[in-house]
Amino acid sequence: MTSAAHVADQDAAARQILNNQRSEMVTLALPAGKYSLIANGTVEGSGSLSVQGFIESGTTVVHSQSVTLEVAPVFVPFPTMFGVLDLPSAGTVRVSCLVSRFTPGVAAGVAFRIMATSVDSIG
Repeated sequence: MTSAAHVADQDAAARQILNNQRSEMVTLALPAGKYSLIANGTVEGSGSLSVQGFIESGTTVVHSQSVTLEVAPVFVPFPTMFGVLDLPSAGTVRVSCLVSRFTPGVAAGVAFRIMATSVDSIG
């Protein structure tokens, strides 16, 4: 099988990250296959907000990470998320973020990117 890489970048505008509600940062349409996934970006906010991020496909959470923002407004690199996914048919992979329900507030996501590389097998 020939490897192929697929990449999607968030548009230039920041996207609001809501409290206890997934906010989509970027999506990537993929053909059927097995993939290695990596995603990252930057979050902005303040007030010690906890922001959780997800790589998702349908209702499947492939991987999640979180970061806590500082008290003063700050831009923070979001921890890189990794995962593998077996798509039996074409589908969409997305990166979503939310502010934890324990720390109500609003943040923003910028420059999120997801990359999927096709692989022969997932072990």
